[in-house]
This record gives sequence, structure tokens and C-alpha cells, in this order.
Amino acid sequence: MRGGEPGLDELVVTHDAAVREHEVVNTGAEDLMVFLFFGPDLHTDVPSIPGR
Repeated sequence: MRGGEPGLDELVVTHDAAVREHEVVNTGAEDLMVFLFFGPDLHTDVPSIPGR
């Protein structure tokens, strides 16, 4: 993964990898920005919007 280079600047962690313990290390000079997309039953402690 290499930031700022199209085709090399994104990382997708699949369900199989996400449910196992793993470590992501930023070896670059700039901050690593991580976006978390989640589905149902992943974060059960987060309050839900009624009717959704």
C-alpha cells in the first residue's frame, strides 16, 4: 500500500481478516487515515436509530 499513488492507496480488509486479530503499521511520514465501514451486528454496543 502506498499513499498518493492511484491503485496503491487503498486497502480493503475482508470479513475473514477483520474478525481475526491483526496489526496495521504506518511506516510512512504522514498520518494514516482509516475509514471503518460496518454492517449489522458488528458493533452491538452502538445505539441504533429506532425503525432502521
